[in-house]
Amino acid sequence: MLGFIVARDRYFVMDLQRRLGRGTLSALLGDVALENDIESRMNGITYVADRLVEHLSPEMGAYLDAVAAGINAYIAAVDAGQASPERAARRPRPAGGAREVDLMHPWDRRDLAAMVAVVMYETTFETGDVGRQRAADSLAGLFSDPETFEAELRRTGYLADIWDDVSPHLRSDSTPGLGVETAAGFTPGPLPARGAGMRPGARRALPASVLALADTLEAFEHRLGRDRDKGFGSNAWAVAGSATADGAALLAGDGHLQLSAPPLMYQVGLDTRTLGGDAIQQAGLLLTGLPVLAVGTNGRVAWSQVNPVLDITDWYQESLRLGADGRPDASFFRGEWRPLVAVDEAYAIADVPALDSVGRDEIWTRYTTFDGRFIVTIEGRPVGEAPPGPGEAAVMTLRGPVVPADLDASGTIDAISFDYAAFDATNYLDTLDRLGFVDDVESFRQATRGLVGSGLFSAAADQHGDVLFSSYQAVPCRGYLARDAEGHWLPGADPASSSTARSTAASGCPWWTRHRPRARPRGRPSLRRALRGHAPGGEPGPRLRAVGQQRSGGLTNDSRLDDGLVSMDPGTRPAATPSAKADGAGGGRGA
Repeated sequence: MLGFIVARDRYFVMDLQRRLGRGTLSALLGDVALENDIESRMNGITYVADRLVEHLSPEMGAYLDAVAAGINAYIAAVDAGQASPERAARRPRPAGGAREVDLMHPWDRRDLAAMVAVVMYETTFETGDVGRQRAADSLAGLFSDPETFEAELRRTGYLADIWDDVSPHLRSDSTPGLGVETAAGFTPGPLPARGAGMRPGARRALPASVLALADTLEAFEHRLGRDRDKGFGSNAWAVAGSATADGAALLAGDGHLQLSAPPLMYQVGLDTRTLGGDAIQQAGLLLTGLPVLAVGTNGRVAWSQVNPVLDITDWYQESLRLGADGRPDASFFRGEWRPLVAVDEAYAIADVPALDSVGRDEIWTRYTTFDGRFIVTIEGRPVGEAPPGPGEAAVMTLRGPVVPADLDASGTIDAISFDYAAFDATNYLDTLDRLGFVDDVESFRQATRGLVGSGLFSAAADQHGDVLFSSYQAVPCRGYLARDAEGHWLPGADPASSSTARSTAASGCPWWTRHRPRARPRGRPSLRRALRGHAPGGEPGPRLRAVGQQRSGGLTNDSRLDDGLVSMDPGTRPAATPSAKADGAGGGRGA
């Protein structure tokens, strides 16, 4: 029933979102959408969707199948003339006199997971490291005009007062007195001297053709609705019963999402206790047709969520080797060449004369490192400048097809890869669903332990008058960054100064979930992810510059990033706890 009703009102938006998540927009819109499909597959959205499907519990899998069956029932009703196409779906008229329903293809659980993967990227996929790296590499040229008065003094002042100072403009203490300003058990040393971090020149800067990826990623951020110049964000708040007149807790949420027609949110009430003999009694909002509540209440607990803008994506500089055919075949890691994993992606481009698109199929190969980092840009010349010659090949990147080449004569082919917490997502959908079945804020807090890949800041209030504010999320551990005896990052390791982006030492970071320890299928090495507020673990290795963004509790009031919860020393791997349930505790379908 839910699938049928939501599809009736939101089918076109849902179809575009599932196609974005599956990288198949060009099969509907032709060439105009091919860049988006390449982006979805090279950025890993389709990979995350497949992981979500692979790790569904049997109960959640059955639920998604039922929702998909409802959507398909709506399509069948349109085909039989018993229902009208959703208004937006009538607009892109098929060619050749075909009916609107010919654009409405059957749904399955992977389509729904693809929609969820898109939301995960919209909320937590972070791309700023590459742009900050480009800025870091330009610092040596500050005030380089020979007529600039006191150029060196100006440069030194800029580095000390602006670049190296990561403290907020206004002091922020969101959790005063709770002991989270610095890591428990970690005693920071004295404040390091300004400029003690790595300066440009201590490492070879990346070629401009590689760092041009920053422009591509910035455009991607804008398409996701994240414009840092204009600002973006939401809010949620709660008041405990101890502070209200009648002892009842209060909760409110205000999601600052972009305006759209139709709206992104969809109001819904679900009641199978009365109508179906099941355990669901919920009211709230769905996000773009996703089949679990984003915000709402079950009568016992009410909750709202906002984007905490956590940095859970790490970017790495790679050194690649080319094979005899001119294609990348290995990356350099700890003194040896490790084979790359090549995955052929097939694109079906629709024939849409009105959009100057000629129907055809294309196959492009994407590459990952041996431990799962996605390679998204490679040093080389654009194919448009000159086609591949003998012994050369065209390779697809986020910047378009390039012919890999050592343009800066450095002796190696540079590239950029990334690792993202959602690459280790397992029971994410089960966790979102479980939030709607909890009985109090403590069980809500425990349930959020499964939010690996896209944890949001949550405010919750329960029938007992208790409230909760929490942002439970797995973040890439940065404890492996090299430090001196006093706990300060060594030159080249400080993410507040410049790049440490040599993947010759750092491997990708799998996260072991509490109840279902799963490494990635490729048997990745163990740079572990860390729960925010819990001890991370790892081993030495560098990455692209990333200013810490996990700043609650006044972590950066002292302008330091080496004494907070997100930068503690390596810990130990979480012990596996056998359980019939997924991550988190209590509630959920079939519980």
